[in-house]
Amino acid sequence: MLPLTLERSDDRVRPQRLVVSALAVAALVALLVPIMRSFEDMPRAEVTFTNATRWDVDVALVLDGGRSRLPLSTIGPQRAIDVEEIGVPRGDWVFELSSWGHSGRVTISHRQLDDANNRVEVPPALVRELEDADPPHSPFGS
Repeated sequence: MLPLTLERSDDRVRPQRLVVSALAVAALVALLVPIMRSFEDMPRAEVTFTNATRWDVDVALVLDGGRSRLPLSTIGPQRAIDVEEIGVPRGDWVFELSSWGHSGRVTISHRQLDDANNRVEVPPALVRELEDADPPHSPFGS
């Protein structure tokens, strides 16, 4: 049997290695913080859309200065619908409401939407266009 001897290594942690390790950890943390922030969920809101017309009206959230649209829902005639979990845009809310080839936009600030109890109605100009064009009414209306 061989005797077991414990010896202390002369490899001590050198101050230079300690500094390099600390800098590496700091750099890693500096990179991870912005990455972790990108995983945070955006704030969300619930908006009630009211349609007093006799036609179905589609609603979309307009984003990126009009370059993209997020379809939200279709509001039945003479109905209101709550749309939940809408991502809150950085700027004003811009909703596009459309029916039978006619459309109208509602641009509203966060404060105005809050003051309106998060309610948006079909814009009067779109209502007039639909009434003038008089397309077939929705079979599901009242």
